[in-house]
Amino acid sequence: MRLREWDWAHQQYVTVDYPDDIVARFVDWLRTTSAWKENPEIVYRRFVRLNHELAATRLPRPAALAPVDPGPEERRAQQLATLARGRETARRNREAAKATGG
Repeated sequence: MRLREWDWAHQQYVTVDYPDDIVARFVDWLRTTSAWKENPEIVYRRFVRLNHELAATRLPRPAALAPVDPGPEERRAQQLATLARGRETARRNREAAKATGG
């Protein structure tokens, strides 16, 4: 979707291409939700979120900040490590409860 934005550096409007789905989700929400009629603050919050999403697509993220999707093996290793930490914490909590008589 092409939207006009004010370019402060050049003091003129420029046309920027955005993915259609970002704006379409907001418009669909407005068309299908009636709760926003009673509380305009909801529309404002959704509009602010829309602006943040548009800004995120407009500005390229540095590679160091871009989220990296781990592969299935890495994801599984992370899950197992998290599970092991949780079990270790539970074991320590049980031991502490026994030591304090609780």
